[in-house]
Amino acid sequence: MARSPDLLFRSLADPTRRAIFEGLCRHGEQTVGALTAKAGVSQPAVSKHLGLLKQAGLVRERHEGR
Repeated sequence: MARSPDLLFRSLADPTRRAIFEGLCRHGEQTVGALTAKAGVSQPAVSKHLGLLKQAGLVRERHEGR
């Protein structure tokens, strides 16, 4: 499915979201907890940022655990 370039650039325009994405690119797969600890924002905020990155096709989620 083709993604809109506007969605891609809007997703990366936010500095916190861009930092989360760059961290994932540099260090690979991480838990939401680990991302939250590094991001300096709340877990719900990190989850929202990840949702927007997912919509743009930049990340995938993988459920693990219970």
